[in-house]
Amino acid sequence: MIRFLGFLVLVTGMAIAAPSYAVGSNSGSSGSSGSSSSSYGSSSSSSSSSNRSGNADEGPTEDVDELLARARTYLERGWYRRAVGVLREATILEPFNADAWNELGFAYRNVENYNQSARAYDRALAIDPEHLGALNYQGFMFLETDKPDSARDNLARLNALCGDCSEYQGLKEAIDAL
Repeated sequence: MIRFLGFLVLVTGMAIAAPSYAVGSNSGSSGSSGSSSSSYGSSSSSSSSSNRSGNADEGPTEDVDELLARARTYLERGWYRRAVGVLREATILEPFNADAWNELGFAYRNVENYNQSARAYDRALAIDPEHLGALNYQGFMFLETDKPDSARDNLARLNALCGDCSEYQGLKEAIDAL
């Protein structure tokens, strides 16, 4: 089991301390996760109500930064399903992180799960109504789901917020190509 956890740490790129937190959280509970679950899967179930490390200064924020970095690597490689799993954990650890919700919406959109994508973008925009990335990505989702009027609404919001920024330009080009 220890060799497996060491291999898992090497493969997933998690910090060496992360599996010990997950193992500690499993040993203190009587859950039925058993030895078949990885440390990655078990850590998400215990982290939302308490700080895994016990150190209030270095709590979930460090973990979320690492998760977001890993998810962005997956997204760059086109591994959208892997990114979904990592980003779901990030949104559990930090439910008010608009960037995490936006990236989750992007990952869901790229696996054509438009319902979950829409929910993630809505959540990102509820947290930060002026999130340029979420407005842009949601606009593309509207185009992919045959809702060009909603995409134009997002374009107008982007124009009001940032004028000629890259988010506006990208969405404008896609709308003009219709």
